[in-house]
Amino acid sequence: SRSEVVEAILTAYFRSDVNHEKKARELIIRKRKNKL
Repeated sequence: SRSEVVEAILTAYFRSDVNHEKKARELIIRKRKNKL
């Protein structure tokens, strides 16, 4: 859902941790591929 994506992005930015940002982006990409 969109809320999950937004939470992942916000969490990554608030933690300002590169590793978390990469993980969040990977999760978003995986979710988009699964939906498409």
